[in-house]
Amino acid sequence: MTTRSLRRGLRAPKLEPMRRFLFVSACVPLFLLGACATVKPEAGDAVAPAAADSAYGLFLAGSSALTEGRNSDAARFLELARTQGGDDPAVSERAFTAALMAGDIEKAALLAPDGPTASDQGKRMGRLVRAVQALTVNKGNTDSIAVYLKSGFVVREEAVFDIGSGYVMDDYVMEKRL
Repeated sequence: MTTRSLRRGLRAPKLEPMRRFLFVSACVPLFLLGACATVKPEAGDAVAPAAADSAYGLFLAGSSALTEGRNSDAARFLELARTQGGDDPAVSERAFTAALMAGDIEKAALLAPDGPTASDQGKRMGRLVRAVQALTVNKGNTDSIAVYLKSGFVVREEAVFDIGSGYVMDDYVMEKRL
């Protein structure tokens, strides 16, 4: 059988309705799909972003922003997800990490994970962030004390630390209240 006879066989009158049916059945869905893709929403249709609908949507938006390096946006979305989602430990820890990566130490200190549901790594990072908020200054270092007081730190307590060989450090423990 040659190619020419094969072509003639496809063009035979008995196969023509079948070819048309297959052609139409293949083209109609494509045409309808194209028509759906070109429809513009009505002016009154509200198109809300998925992130505004739920705590999970906010979590996804925050995770995506964190992946893209938009740490401030991530911190904002994850904080909203945390407040809407009922303080889920995983979301809280992710919000803490995002605030820390955004450089917002004060917010990170507020979100620092603790309690029985927090991970050990999260607890350690939380303690470190809180430690950044509190510092010790030698009582004789009046210039540094003045700078810290002007920056919002307050004297929490006086402390004497034995550093060995008969020496002690006589310090103020200062902290910045958030």
